[in-house]
Amino acid sequence: DRENSLLARARDHLPSVRLAPLRRRSWEVSQRAESAASLREDGKVAKEVTPGQLPALISPLEKTPPQSLDLVVFAANVFGEEMLHDAPWHLSLAHRCLAPHGVVAIMGYATRVCVVAPEAARRDADDFMEDLQRTAREAAKMKDSKELRVALGRAIDISSSLDAGHADMYFPFRSTKRRWFTSEYAATPAQLAASYRALPEYQLLSREMPRYRQALISGRQKVQVGEETEKDEPVNVFRRQHGAEPLEVLQGCLQAQVMSLHGRNTPAMPPLRVQVRHFIITCSSRSVNAASEPFQLRSLRREIPQLK
Repeated sequence: DRENSLLARARDHLPSVRLAPLRRRSWEVSQRAESAASLREDGKVAKEVTPGQLPALISPLEKTPPQSLDLVVFAANVFGEEMLHDAPWHLSLAHRCLAPHGVVAIMGYATRVCVVAPEAARRDADDFMEDLQRTAREAAKMKDSKELRVALGRAIDISSSLDAGHADMYFPFRSTKRRWFTSEYAATPAQLAASYRALPEYQLLSREMPRYRQALISGRQKVQVGEETEKDEPVNVFRRQHGAEPLEVLQGCLQAQVMSLHGRNTPAMPPLRVQVRHFIITCSSRSVNAASEPFQLRSLRREIPQLK
């Protein structure tokens, strides 16, 4: 699994490795921390200091001796998804545990898979993601459900920070360097839809908003598309709605595009080309980690590969 893979790769390069997951704090302590966070979200300022306001998750660095580690790695989006809203606490712990020559490495990736080819599929996927993000932002401003508003705001903050490689964060180190790289995969429409369905924004909206709820279809019953919604519509303007889940509609459109190209024959490779953007942030008190001038290649006229 992922843990064994991380350990095996780390042991190839480091003499001693320890993998330590985050653990949830006891209910009493975490409740005090969550109540303090809710006051901040409501715009209220506490008039007195409340002891024991700790993050809900226990970091293994809390009991690590100072200046005892050469390398601290936050792997697999754990910083963005679990530590982001308590980042000063976790970064201060890492800073305390590092040896003078030590390095903190934060690994992550953008959770939104991007379609790069074919062009028609890219446009459809981009339109869907734009609509999802706009709906999530609008729902986060609604006053009907405080729980949904807070959860959506948190999900939007996390995804936005991951998309920017945590460029919106302050890292208390002398030198910080961010590196990006992209991995490309072949995917089917069903796999792309599954990746979008796993997004926190979509999960929250599908539970709370009717437009994003999956249609319940049993047996051979078909979804009725084309029902007129209201009678008081502008002249010559007809609004239509249907009960299909938005991701099912997207998947159907992509599948229709595949069939138009390949017919009913299954293509040898999955028809969609998708990309995932990864980043790694290295933080250190050493000047050797500072950004250097880009190396200039001399008289090389090689063309940059283009996606086809």
